[in-house]
Amino acid sequence: MAFAGQNPPNGAVVYFYLKQASKKEVKIEILDAAGTVIRDYSSLKVEQPDEPLDPDDKKPEKEIKAEAGLNRFVWDLHYEEANRVPGYYLWEYNDGSRGPLAMPGKYQVRLTAEGTSQTVPLEVKIDPRVNVSQADLEKQFKLLSDVRAQLNRVYDAVNQIQDVREQLGALKKRLAPGDSYKSLLGATGTLDSKLIAVRDPLINLRISANEDSLTYPPGLDGKLAFLAISVSGASDSVPTESQYQLFEKLKKQTDEFLARWEQVRSTDITAFQKLATDQGVHAVYVPDVKSERVQGGAGTTGEDEH
Repeated sequence: MAFAGQNPPNGAVVYFYLKQASKKEVKIEILDAAGTVIRDYSSLKVEQPDEPLDPDDKKPEKEIKAEAGLNRFVWDLHYEEANRVPGYYLWEYNDGSRGPLAMPGKYQVRLTAEGTSQTVPLEVKIDPRVNVSQADLEKQFKLLSDVRAQLNRVYDAVNQIQDVREQLGALKKRLAPGDSYKSLLGATGTLDSKLIAVRDPLINLRISANEDSLTYPPGLDGKLAFLAISVSGASDSVPTESQYQLFEKLKKQTDEFLARWEQVRSTDITAFQKLATDQGVHAVYVPDVKSERVQGGAGTTGEDEH
């Protein structure tokens, strides 16, 4: 069987013209009716793959191709996706980390290039074949947004934990072996073990391929992502009561697990910092969740993951 032609891209198609290719950053931002940025793209960033690339795979392309002449950009109609843990993938649950689908309504597209910005209106309309009320769509959107918020909490904590573990690894390499740092080296190993114990319920780093979740139970993040897939489903409809109940259960678990992380931060890490300071060693610190270190992530490498 042979096919001719290609279906149009799925989403809002935006065309923009550049007199010449820009070496500076070109940005495209999607704004809601209130003027709040709900999604942003940059010519300096590359698209994030959903799973590790094979050696023969094509390298990820830039989010925006800012070439001379007419350019085409496609917004997939989704809000910003959940934060990421570098080097870690959800595999078959990847769709659960996507941002919620935009509801019908008024939006704006803002293009910034060469220091100049231009904003144009954009309207998202519901498929006329879909029979669903605005109220039901809002309930679905709200629950998906809430799930994404919990997923962000989980990944922000994981990135902080991984950053501290990376600092501990670097510290162990700097310390000279001997009795003078024996207690500090011991404390380093103890703290690292506690960090792993706090992190492991949040994500399962042993899942490194499709269907690994059949062998290893997904972490809290996988359960949240699966819930998001279930809520978004194949139709636009109001969430079920069981989906609401599952969300409340997972949110409670998130609160409990992150409370353990806060406990380690306030007691174990503080005690370790004091011990290091007493021995004249620069101590580790927990970066802010909005810092580049956490947003970029410290990676998921470590002896326990192999």
